[in-house]
Amino acid sequence: MEKWKPKGRESFDVCLDKDKMYVYGGISNKFLGDLNQLDLQTNLWKKCKLTGDIPINGRCGHSMNIKNSKIYIFGGSSKKNNNMKERYCLNDVLIIDLNSYKV
Repeated sequence: MEKWKPKGRESFDVCLDKDKMYVYGGISNKFLGDLNQLDLQTNLWKKCKLTGDIPINGRCGHSMNIKNSKIYIFGGSSKKNNNMKERYCLNDVLIIDLNSYKV
């Protein structure tokens, strides 16, 4: 049985918290708004189930950092409509609490 791993993507961002690596967003065949965790000790992936005010569309090209068990995601771009080639720039900050995965 193959271990789960996230979908391939580009224009995502990564941050580290001790022995955990977090990957957020990016673009594949659509804009992604998921948070995934890689345990660097076991090399196992986990999909983090976000709760709260989750953005409808994903984002790519953003910046991301972590402090005090919270991930801060700034900017990037998202789709303007159903046409993947039309994007708009984001100027917001998304905060994810890593203790609860609440946005």
